[in-house]
Amino acid sequence: MTGYKKNIHRRTAAAFLAAMFFLAGCASDKNGRPFLEKKAAGLEAAGADAYGGGDYGASLRKFSEALAANRSVDNRAGELSDLINIGRVLILLGDYGSSVSYLNEAITLAAGIKDDANLSEARATLAKAHYSSGNGAMAADEIDAALAIDERLGAVSGAKLNLKASILMDTGRAIEAKELLKKALKNSESADDITEAANALRLLAGIESAEGTDGSAALKFYERAYELDKTLGNPFKIAVDLKNMAALNLRAGRVNDAAFLFERHYTAAKTIGLLAEAVLSIEELIKIYTASGDGKKASEYIILKDSLIQAQGARISNAEK
Repeated sequence: MTGYKKNIHRRTAAAFLAAMFFLAGCASDKNGRPFLEKKAAGLEAAGADAYGGGDYGASLRKFSEALAANRSVDNRAGELSDLINIGRVLILLGDYGSSVSYLNEAITLAAGIKDDANLSEARATLAKAHYSSGNGAMAADEIDAALAIDERLGAVSGAKLNLKASILMDTGRAIEAKELLKKALKNSESADDITEAANALRLLAGIESAEGTDGSAALKFYERAYELDKTLGNPFKIAVDLKNMAALNLRAGRVNDAAFLFERHYTAAKTIGLLAEAVLSIEELIKIYTASGDGKKASEYIILKDSLIQAQGARISNAEK
């Protein structure tokens, strides 16, 4: 029995030494970068890819795994980046409460390691979480804090200016919002940030459209946003642009142009599953063709509307089962 125990101890010791050798060999790559830190970077890249592809569930999982890996080796810079990215994804998933929790962690960490650039990003993302949940006052405080940091750093962010402008628009301060959006647009175009340039154009169009003019200025902004959104291949924003361009053409009396754009919007909205939006455009088309005396075309759209409403009802019913 004693000999058996000695063999066990020797085997255990040998296994332990082998394991230590294995871990030592994998602890870092040839550049000295810790293995888990390198793994976290790979997970972050996968999370970013999933985010860009619209798979927010997968993106959340990858960023969460990266966070765990970075925390295990006390990589605070990586941890901070992960916390902010998780906060961004949770906003898109509609989980604003969890987003706020992660972003508050990020703010505390950024302040602790004196990373002002990411402190600004964390505060701006927290502002977006509050804004998305309907808390405009807290959103305003956070975006102002983020912009104050940027001013101190000599940085300008089109995304942050767009968010600040949105908050101003909601409180009836359209003139201030317009000036901010012009600055945001200029900055985003200089930085080749197509997404935020399109967002600024869309917000400017909204202000112009609400001012009760003939809509020509608003239409130009939407047309420019539409061209950028086509470059990005963003189907949801393309649908928004088409719908608003159609409405503005109709307001200006360009009925044929409006009909064409409503038809394009109907197709785009249906393709991405926005059946209620598709129905709204069909209703406009029914009105247009009825008013023009084209009863055949109007009847075709009435039938199409009924079939879409049935499809929408079936989808809701299946979702409730």
